[in-house]
Amino acid sequence: MNKKKDFGTKMPITWCPGCPNNVVLYVLKSVFGELIEAKKIRKQDIVVVTDIGCAGKIYDYLDVNAFYGLHGRAIPIATGIKIGNPALTVVAVAGDGGTYSEGLNHLVSSGRLNPDITVIVINNGVLALTKGQPTSTHPSIEGEPIFDPVPLALASEASFVGRETAFNLRDLQSTVKAAIMHKGFSLVDIFEPCLSYNNDGERIRDTERVCDDSLQSGFDTNLRKIRTGVFRKISRPTLEQKLKKKNKS
Repeated sequence: MNKKKDFGTKMPITWCPGCPNNVVLYVLKSVFGELIEAKKIRKQDIVVVTDIGCAGKIYDYLDVNAFYGLHGRAIPIATGIKIGNPALTVVAVAGDGGTYSEGLNHLVSSGRLNPDITVIVINNGVLALTKGQPTSTHPSIEGEPIFDPVPLALASEASFVGRETAFNLRDLQSTVKAAIMHKGFSLVDIFEPCLSYNNDGERIRDTERVCDDSLQSGFDTNLRKIRTGVFRKISRPTLEQKLKKKNKS
């Protein structure tokens, strides 16, 4: 089995040359292939739900069941699909604008409810469309602190919280694989620069690996280092398990 080739499509990739989104695409193809080969999941059971924009374009490049959602609504759509058929492997891929801005309420609610889905956020730190449209109406946008979703996800009781950068392929692949295999709500924040409109790649290279889940923030507030790794991985009843139990009573 050619793990990556089996998930390719005939759609031409129209991301900018060198875009780190290609790394995320490579990782998803590899992880899906490995899990299928290990008989952990089946290809026909995979469903990818996407947001709009550059992150959402991954829909076109993955040969799996998929749903192209609305801006900020990837998480509730993925949750609905999982409730409808708990046997499916459901992965939502969205941008930071849709997940941490317009769709932030869904992130908080899902952390609390714990549906068995994986949410992968392609995060360039703009909280907008990739072209950074707030800059014309928000003159102080440059140099402002970057929103850190890690403490919010932890406070929302998400059962798996991880962050990686697109520059570290091995750790990114390991964390995405662990998130998909985790039973419960998994958030993987992938920090990467937009090479065309928000190229802060040098700052993103300044990372620090977490050793355990005692760190409550993904950033070092003094040095502004980006902490990467798995911040939390715990077991607790999923939304589907709780609904099944309720329906039986």
